[in-house]
Amino acid sequence: MAKCKEHPLDVDIDEKDLSIGLTTHGLLILIAALSCLVACLVSAYLIYKHAQNFTKPSQQRQVIRILFMVPVYSIACVCSILFYRYHIYIAATYEFYESLVIAAFFLLLCQFLHVNMTSLQADLAGLQPKPWIPPIRLVAYCFGNRTGKASNGQRWFNTICVGILQFCIVKFLGALVKCTTEAAGVYCKESNDPSHAKIWVMVIEIMSLVSAMMCLLQFYKEIRHRIAEHQPMLKFLAIKLVIMVFYIQSFVFSFITKAGGPVKPSEYISYPSWAVGIPNALLCIEMAFASTSMPSRIVHTKTARLVVTRVQKHLDERINQKASTRG
Repeated sequence: MAKCKEHPLDVDIDEKDLSIGLTTHGLLILIAALSCLVACLVSAYLIYKHAQNFTKPSQQRQVIRILFMVPVYSIACVCSILFYRYHIYIAATYEFYESLVIAAFFLLLCQFLHVNMTSLQADLAGLQPKPWIPPIRLVAYCFGNRTGKASNGQRWFNTICVGILQFCIVKFLGALVKCTTEAAGVYCKESNDPSHAKIWVMVIEIMSLVSAMMCLLQFYKEIRHRIAEHQPMLKFLAIKLVIMVFYIQSFVFSFITKAGGPVKPSEYISYPSWAVGIPNALLCIEMAFASTSMPSRIVHTKTARLVVTRVQKHLDERINQKASTRG
């Protein structure tokens, strides 16, 4: 692959102070750090409440993994602004964690059905699968499936598992490729030229993400009537909304900051602030909002049940004591 012709992030921050006495870069760090603090505190509280009321370990482990997404993203974004020259390496970390969140949500849906994986497979083996949703149906048709659906429940579930969990492998390998090609000087974040690695990694990761989300939606469509009481999509909507916004922001800022793009560095805002600082500060703000919309329903439900149980136990003990005293 061809070497990058330029490295626009490999520059020092040279910005004049704004009217508030801070540079744009300093202001972005302050905003990102405060948002990160809020996001981490809220997430830490939710994780603590789950750990305190660990009544359904198999389900709550997955919820905790999902909750960890907020601090991972927030802290990594702050580090990206501080150490903007190493943004590619840092971003590879939180982008990989995205795949773990999708896998955790899939496992959470499975746990809603059956705690034991063997029981789950036995249950789904007798399932009569619904037709694949259009994107998957097209792929299945290309591989010779003319019926538009899986032949049996076992094959359907195996296909869903592979379709979702492959995203973890692809994102992990993608992170390795990003780091190695960036170190070799051929990744070129600012370039969409086929002679550089960035465009190929991006296309493969997007295809993998779309495949995983289609399989996840297919799985949810098949079992939603059985897990309706848990309202799982409400728990995941905020997360995926933030990730979707992240991809849109990445595309927009990549477009406006490319060579010849509409945005130019000035004496008040440098290229690193445009390309790394603003997108990551926005993501920190979004994570602060997302932390309040995370799957806290289980936390509150478990806490309420625990309080009721303790009160009931205390009342029973008092009644038993009075009964034994009278006896």
